[in-house]
Amino acid sequence: MSLSALDSGSTTYTFEVSFLDSTDNDYQGKSLGFDLCIGFSGGNLQCGDTVVSGEDGDGGGGSISGSGSGSIVLTIFNEQALNISSVDESGIATITWNTNKLATSQVIYGPTPPAYILDIVEPYLGYFGYPLGTVEDTTKVINHSVSLTGLIPGQTYVYRVVSRASPPTISPEHQFTVPSITSPLAQAGAGAVLGASTGEEGNGEPVSRESVLGETFSDTEEAPGLSENLAAVFASGFGDILSICTLIALLILLAIYLIWRLWLRKKYEKDLVAEEEIKNRFYLFFGDSALLAILVCVVLNKYCPLPVFVIAFIISLCLYVYRKFKIE
Repeated sequence: MSLSALDSGSTTYTFEVSFLDSTDNDYQGKSLGFDLCIGFSGGNLQCGDTVVSGEDGDGGGGSISGSGSGSIVLTIFNEQALNISSVDESGIATITWNTNKLATSQVIYGPTPPAYILDIVEPYLGYFGYPLGTVEDTTKVINHSVSLTGLIPGQTYVYRVVSRASPPTISPEHQFTVPSITSPLAQAGAGAVLGASTGEEGNGEPVSRESVLGETFSDTEEAPGLSENLAAVFASGFGDILSICTLIALLILLAIYLIWRLWLRKKYEKDLVAEEEIKNRFYLFFGDSALLAILVCVVLNKYCPLPVFVIAFIISLCLYVYRKFKIE
C-alpha cells in the first residue's frame, strides 16, 4: 500500500496495521511481519538492504550496501523481452538488460493473471514472491541475457530482472505475450493441405511452406496426397501422446464402452447369451466402433486422434481373433 502527500523534512508519522473482518481468527496465535519501504514518488524504494526500482515502468534502479558512504549504486536499465516464439507447443523468450557495474543475472516471472506481490524479506528465498524464476547466473557482467523456456503459447507473462553486486537489485515489472501456435488445420483453411500451403510471392516466384513434419516443398511441386498426410499426422500423433487430441479420442472410446456396458451387454444377458460369446461380441463391437471413428476422422480431415483409434482397433481385433481361435 502506497502512502502519498507526505511532508518533507523530519516529520514523524504514526500508522496502524489492521486486518479485514473477513479474516476472522485466521491469524490468531501467529507471528506476522511487514516491510516499510521509503522513497520518493516514481523513484527507488529502500526496503532494508534491497532497492526496488521505481514502478512507473521507466526502468532503472539501484542497490546500496547499507553501510559506508560513497558506494556506487547498481542501476538496471534497458530491460527487454526478445525472440519470443512458440516451437513444438512450448514457448521461449530471451530477457536482456544492462547494468552500470558488474553483477549477476536472474529473471523472476509468472503467468498473469493473477498479480504478484513482491516479497523482499531476507534471506531472499525463492523468487521474491513470483512462482517461477531462473537459476542465478553468478558470472558478473554488465550486458545480461537470460533465456526462458517451457512457456505456454498464447499466455501473457510478467517478469522482473534481478542483479546482485550485493545486495540484490530488482527491476520494475514488465510483461510479454507468447504467440499462439497455428494448428495444421488452421493452415489448411488458408489453402494448405495439413500445413502445406500454396501461393506465390508478389514477384510471382514460388515459395516454400512447411509441412506437418517440417519438410518443405515448393508450390511448383505436387502437394502431398492423402496417404502422405495420414503418415505424417500419424507419426506426429505418437510424438505428442498427451495432447488434447488424445484426450478427446479417449473420451470417445469411453463413451463407446459405456454404450456397451449400460445397454448392449444387458441386452445380451437378457437374451441369455453365453458369457464367452458376450466377451467376443464386446471385442468385435469395440473394434468396429474404433474403425468407424477412423473413417469419420478421414472423411472430416481430422487426423489428430487417429493414433488412439488405430491402437484401439488393432488391440480389439487381436483379442477377438485370439479368443475365437482359442475357443474353437
